[in-house]
Amino acid sequence: MNIQICKIYKLVFTSVIVWSVLFSSLSLAGGDESRPHTPELGYELNIDMELESPPELGRLTSVNMSVSSRHERLEQVQIKLKLPDGIQLAQKLQTSSVSTLYAKSPISNQFSFIVQEPGQYKITVYVEGVTLNGKPKDRYEYLFFTVSDDKRKNQMGWSNSLNMDVDDSDPMTPSERPDLAIDAEGYVTVPAADADLNYAEKKILASEYFTDSGQMEGIRGGSVTISGRYRFRNREDTAYEGFNRALMRLVNSTTGDHLAWTYADNNGYFTFPSVSNPGADGMRVRVYSVRYVTGDEGYGVCDFDTCVDNAAADTGTYDQFYYRRTQEFTTPNGNQNIGTYSSGYSLTNNLRALWIYQDMADAQTHLVQNTTIRGPFTAEWADDSTHGNHYHRGGNIHFKSDVGDGTNHTILHELGHNVMYNAGTFPAGSDCPSPHYINRVSGPQCAWTEGWASIFLTLVNDDPKKCYPPSTTNCTYFETEPSYDNCGSSWDCGTDSDEVEGHVIGAVWDIYDSASDAFDIETFNRDKIYNILETDTNNSFVSWWASWLSDGNSDLALNSLFQNDIEYGDRYDIQVYNPSVSNASPYVNETISAGISLRNLGDVSSIATNITYYRSTNSFISSSDTPLTTYYGGILDKGVIRTVYRNVSLDSAGTFWVGACFSDTYGFDGGSSNDCSSGVQVTVIDDVIFKDGFDN
Repeated sequence: MNIQICKIYKLVFTSVIVWSVLFSSLSLAGGDESRPHTPELGYELNIDMELESPPELGRLTSVNMSVSSRHERLEQVQIKLKLPDGIQLAQKLQTSSVSTLYAKSPISNQFSFIVQEPGQYKITVYVEGVTLNGKPKDRYEYLFFTVSDDKRKNQMGWSNSLNMDVDDSDPMTPSERPDLAIDAEGYVTVPAADADLNYAEKKILASEYFTDSGQMEGIRGGSVTISGRYRFRNREDTAYEGFNRALMRLVNSTTGDHLAWTYADNNGYFTFPSVSNPGADGMRVRVYSVRYVTGDEGYGVCDFDTCVDNAAADTGTYDQFYYRRTQEFTTPNGNQNIGTYSSGYSLTNNLRALWIYQDMADAQTHLVQNTTIRGPFTAEWADDSTHGNHYHRGGNIHFKSDVGDGTNHTILHELGHNVMYNAGTFPAGSDCPSPHYINRVSGPQCAWTEGWASIFLTLVNDDPKKCYPPSTTNCTYFETEPSYDNCGSSWDCGTDSDEVEGHVIGAVWDIYDSASDAFDIETFNRDKIYNILETDTNNSFVSWWASWLSDGNSDLALNSLFQNDIEYGDRYDIQVYNPSVSNASPYVNETISAGISLRNLGDVSSIATNITYYRSTNSFISSSDTPLTTYYGGILDKGVIRTVYRNVSLDSAGTFWVGACFSDTYGFDGGSSNDCSSGVQVTVIDDVIFKDGFDN
């Protein structure tokens, strides 16, 4: 079978959310212009669509779809489907409404359709719902594809004569622009778009389109609306991604005059306001490494040599930020989709600044979803910078050149310092030694502030790992590395463990994460962690722990601290007491029930509360006595009393004592003197009915 035919086309689309644009006045040399601001929106819903192959003319196409909520429970969820003309719905949505959509619990859905005519199509899925406090959430998702009479030309996405999927690295000059052909009837066929930006074509008389010199002056001065997409090759060189809500500028290619501003959506798609068509002068689109957010809360990456402090808070600083630009293009009037422009992978150009910008955009989305903390966040970077990675309080983040080539971890770490400052809870001064290390004792404040910066990156990435650029192999994995079982020559441990930033990072990560790892058995949401950052200035991790408790959070989080060698409470101390038996005079091998009571007198939970029952020749029970059976008890939290019964039998007559002992699997029991109960006396009777063939 042809492997290509069997290839599975999986298309996972992120949302395009309709957002309003606010304008503020900006005075430039060329006159007054308008700069848009984007309001803050939460992004909760996620819509995924999957097809097995591109649609074909006249054949049934099935779409598997899932809808999920990232973090919040949503109610009254409605799912709607919009099909353009030329497509017949064959199977309706299996589910059009859901009373409750639980966080991270996707619901599956399906629909199918038949394409009746060749063309370029956009299918729209719309999902809306409300949070528990009544806040509305909605999301749009689109499925773009092209269907031809010749199925070899079928494809996902749209074809377009206006430079579809063009690399922006080699702009065309006007002399290189392709000429449009005049047909036998004297018309020029040009690409257009309908009100929903679906691809279309229209014919214009050549006499109206061209001047005698062959230039496109016939369209100069008319209205044109430019849309398209701008994307980049990611840092890992594995996929293309759309520039997330980046500032976009439309300019006259010949004169450089400003035409319009807009922002891309979260997938790189953009639409400019209608402008006067410059005709043969041509146009270019610039995508900047900045986003200005309402309330001077923007973020972006600007040049190391020119950037002012907090440049992302001032719309007048856009020329200090890096940008990429499209090739020059000319279009007729009307709604024109110029297609997709792509910045190719390179470690030698300013695309790397936009990689850093994308990391900041991801962090901003995380903050909007989880906190009230906002920008501004301004990073300074240059491809030749040797300035060390650091953050100036109240100012800018500084990055070395190799950060552009490496992981996002250093970027998010330094941004974490900026987040703490913007929260207003960054303590004054510093007790960090120079140099300081993630696995060594530094200072109480240093361990907390540096620890928080890395905690932030683990929360944004939802991954307990920090790697150092430019390699992704030099990594610290906080899920296990700072744990008790890894303490040794590589990690400082002991009474000063809360002054080791790696232990602090691991402790807070273990408080948050849902995985169970030895003593890491508790899970708390991010809100509890961020609430403290938003309200309390802490000079140490012990101060942060006091805030954790004063906020009313459970002290069972001590288990996560203990997992990372931070002991703010007593170790577990298992007391075994109150032995009993259901029958103190059983026959030999008769089954009886033996009971004991358990209690954890410590603060840390016992995670393997294994109890072994013993037979002894005296009332003093110990592990050197004869074992009878074992109870594998699992977790026993502090203050919990548990009564346990097990069936036992004794195989010889006589007087014995039965009791039980706690088996300390991890060796952290705080008091071994109460690990065994006393014994309860049992007299076992020899049950002999027949002897030598005669009744006794």
